[in-house]
Amino acid sequence: MNARQPQDVFSFFDDFMGPTWSLDADSVSTVTTTTSAPWTFTSVGGGAKATCACVDATYSYPSTLGGILRMTTVATADYGGNMQVAGTQFVVDQDVGLPLYFEARFRTADVSNTDIFVGLSAVDTEIITSGADDAIGFLLESGVLYAHTAETSNETSADCAITEADGAATTSNAGWVRVAFYFDGSNSVTFLCDGNDDGVFDYVTTKKVGTGIDYLPDDQALTPTIEMIVGTTASAETADFDYVYCVQQRYHA
Repeated sequence: MNARQPQDVFSFFDDFMGPTWSLDADSVSTVTTTTSAPWTFTSVGGGAKATCACVDATYSYPSTLGGILRMTTVATADYGGNMQVAGTQFVVDQDVGLPLYFEARFRTADVSNTDIFVGLSAVDTEIITSGADDAIGFLLESGVLYAHTAETSNETSADCAITEADGAATTSNAGWVRVAFYFDGSNSVTFLCDGNDDGVFDYVTTKKVGTGIDYLPDDQALTPTIEMIVGTTASAETADFDYVYCVQQRYHA
């Protein structure tokens, strides 16, 4: 990414640090959709199916230092919550040619029964249950973490190959996972995963833009997105999100 000055890029970063996070957890728990800049929260399954709250450092010191977003579902399969940043500002477009980097960190107490998507998506309030129309990111489903892409409802996934030995989130020991992808501004998106949160990313896969095979959303503006739902077993589930970060080179005519 050719960024000699800060103004050469535009970015979004949310560390979910309490008062600076503007979504009201109390109102979210009682309505289907709540919009409060920068996030729009929508219950998946209709009605009040999940709650959100920022967790401060006193909850689980020191692992929650710096802010945590905690999403908790009701005890019903396929119910949960979807969060999207208002406004679609990021693109993976080889014709425009602007490099992009995305990164997030999350964990769940029950990896086998918690389905999560984190990444970039077009406006879409049910990415997991209904299938994403246009998205790029990471999908945790049935205990497996995938690098996941979708274009006009066609989807493809690559296993990140995280095992319990890697320290990924398990039912007995919820561990942090970091995920990232990089668009080179030309024709490739590289996916990376730090399965044991040791600060070292492992290579997952590379997907090609415009091939009609890898299904990258190269003709859509996208926005940071988090979605979490209950798996096949009807039990209340919890997931924590530490941060979401996306940066892209600014366009100059």
